[in-house]
Amino acid sequence: MQHDTDCSFSYFFADRLYYYAKHEKERTLAEIIAENFPLVQEIKNYSEIDYAHARKVSSVAEECAKELGADDKTVAAAGFYYRIGKLEGEPFVENGVRLAEINCFPKNVVKILSEYNGELNAISSIESAIVHIVDSIVTKFELLDKETVKNSWNHDIIIYQTLNEKSAAGLYDEANLGMNQFIKIREFLTKGADLF
Repeated sequence: MQHDTDCSFSYFFADRLYYYAKHEKERTLAEIIAENFPLVQEIKNYSEIDYAHARKVSSVAEECAKELGADDKTVAAAGFYYRIGKLEGEPFVENGVRLAEINCFPKNVVKILSEYNGELNAISSIESAIVHIVDSIVTKFELLDKETVKNSWNHDIIIYQTLNEKSAAGLYDEANLGMNQFIKIREFLTKGADLF
């Protein structure tokens, strides 16, 4: 009899927990990138380099989104977590999306993470395109010699070349990113962004 009661209680508890998790209110954008948020700390503990990269992408992408009149807070959050799948290993995109869902991220952030590098899903919004572009540029700058990149001419060439490669690959075809917006992003990255 005791066993039946324990099973009923366990079933009830599991059912309530599932319901709560399924209907819990989405976390706020500011909350999920706050320094004290557990997943932020997990990234920091995993790798200081990845943490610095995430912070850089987040801040540059947020400023870029403001220039375009896009959703800068969503872009900041998605930029910070764009490579979150690395915490769990391959498959990176699926694992990143799963971590975001477990942590009750807003749906628009989860969508951008599901479009990481256009691997599984096409980049489908201006916000997603901004995050991808900034992540690509920041990654490129991290891989190159700092002295080489600091030269103004090299700095601009690297940005132009990277943007042209990504655009020519058709990555932004479904993002509703107009030519004027693309040029604005390029101008911001060459003249206004702190990429170091």
